[in-house]
Order: sequence, then structure tokens, then C-alpha cells
Amino acid sequence: AVPLLNAQPLVLQEVNRLFLLQMILRELQDHLAEQLAADRVNQAAQDARALSPDPALVDCFLYAYDAANLKMLLKARLLGLSAPALSDCGTIPADTLRHAVTDHRYSTLPAAFRDRLEQNIVTGIDPMSIDVAIDRAMYQLISSRLKGTHSPVTLQYFRGHVDLLNAVALLRVRQMKKDEAFFMSVLLDGGTIRAQSWR
Repeated sequence: AVPLLNAQPLVLQEVNRLFLLQMILRELQDHLAEQLAADRVNQAAQDARALSPDPALVDCFLYAYDAANLKMLLKARLLGLSAPALSDCGTIPADTLRHAVTDHRYSTLPAAFRDRLEQNIVTGIDPMSIDVAIDRAMYQLISSRLKGTHSPVTLQYFRGHVDLLNAVALLRVRQMKKDEAFFMSVLLDGGTIRAQSWR
């Protein structure tokens, strides 16, 4: 009986080690699955751009990745956190975005993003304002890219998407018990519903 009693701490130690190893493997599997999914999306974006007769249309769909990357980087900087993992699916290389935000130099970004960042975010604002500023810049960029295209379906899609985002913003503003002036400050331009109709 004595050897068994002496062996019990070793068994518990080995069980703990196996449990820890299982947790590490599970995290590694999750990371690999996320990386595989990101790689597939990135490849699909590259293929769509290469095969499209109008790459500007494809870019309009990829700007969402640029915007998401910018939001994450700016919020991380605002909160003093390390830079998060970024998507490579956008039109702007992730390293370019990372350097622009880290160095507070936005000259390498498209004018719509650059202008919004220099006007609003350089001074350090709250996370919700970052979302609004970046979304406005993204839809301004999309609108300018779609001006020369002959795709009413794509234009209708993005105008409808702006309406959807504005509807979600209205619900959030009501839940936050903010006033109409606040809602008008977060309302995005470019939808099918005019600003006055949201009042």
C-alpha cells in the first residue's frame, strides 16, 4: 500500500500535465482553423479580383477588411494594448496599416481614410467615434469607386447596406437613451433613406 500512496502525487501530476497538453492542443487547433479560414478568404479575394472584369467592384467588398483592421489597430492604440492579428484580405497590406497607426502617419492610406483619421482620430477619441469615422471613410471610398462603374446591383447593395447599418445604429442609440442629435452624428451617408426620414 505504501508504494501506491507514494505514486498518487505522481499520477495527479501526470494527469495535470495531460490536461494542460490537451488545452494547448485545443487552442492550437482553434488557431489553425482560424488561420485556414483566413487563408481561404484571402485566396478567394485574390481570385475574385484577378478574375473580375472590374477590380474596383471587388475592392469595394474588400474595404470592409481594411476598415476592420483600422478599427482594431486604433482601438488597441487608444487602450494601450498590443497590436491585434489583422486580416490580409483587404486592399491595404496589414503592415502598411500597422505602421500608419503606430507612427500616426496616414499618408500611405487612401484619401478617404487619411482625411478622417487626420481630422478625427489623431486627437484620440472614443471607440464608438472610431467606428463611425472609419465607416464613413469606407462608404465614402466605396461611393467614389462605384461612380465610374456600370453595376447598379453593386451600388444598390451598398446603399442598402448603409440603410441597414443606420437602422442598427438607431436601435443602439435608443437602447443607450441618447437623443436625436447624437443619432444624427452617427448616421452614415449614402443610403437610400434620406437623413430627414430617420428623424
